[in-house]
Amino acid sequence: MTDGFFKLQRRFFTHWLWKEERVMSRAEAFLDLLQLACFMPTKQIVSGCVLDVPRGGMVASERYLCARWEWSRTKLRQYLDVLLAERMIEMKKDQGNTILILCNYGHWNSQPEEKKPLEDHSKTSGRPNHKKEEKGENYVTHTSDRATLAEVIGYARSAPVPMSADCAIAFHDEMEAAGWLRKGQPVHDWRAALRRWASHWNQHSLARRQNQEARPSRHKPHPHRQEKSRREFPEHRTTTLPSA
Repeated sequence: MTDGFFKLQRRFFTHWLWKEERVMSRAEAFLDLLQLACFMPTKQIVSGCVLDVPRGGMVASERYLCARWEWSRTKLRQYLDVLLAERMIEMKKDQGNTILILCNYGHWNSQPEEKKPLEDHSKTSGRPNHKKEEKGENYVTHTSDRATLAEVIGYARSAPVPMSADCAIAFHDEMEAAGWLRKGQPVHDWRAALRRWASHWNQHSLARRQNQEARPSRHKPHPHRQEKSRREFPEHRTTTLPSA
């Protein structure tokens, strides 16, 4: 199969198979040029000179490539002439330095596309966007998840943890008064809000019952006051007179 292409990890060029001491073939030499080429345009300082290296280019002198590939200078020049004739590379001089450019590098090595944020927040987060959206002169406000009193009471009775009707009624009244908003934000799930409400409701109800049990009754007279009242106001006993 000769169509298509495959990706080659750059770590391959640090593998011991590639690092083996050898005289490179012409195919290996071109593969080495591919991994030496700059993926993006860059600047390099060579011998005190700042060079603009384009995408797919590299600063490579004949001495450097001969030492890298273990070739003679004659073999290297013949090889570069073949690549130039086949329009596989281009070469130019910049301040006495040779810049070698691979042709069609950008065609076979596409740049990664920039990821732009989506305009609709719901597409990125998976949640509905409850912010006001401007459409001309009108504003569209996304509504909350509302429920009727019957629905709230019905769910309170069938919930995993049953809730009292008083709790459900108090929750519905509170939500209606607040416009079905919690901390200024629309209620997304009124059932979850009801469960949280019931948890706080039960805690407050238990606290109220404990306070009432700990508080003495107002109608039951204090023992000391009751004893004092008996001493100051003794009971009047009736005397039964004998009959004539």
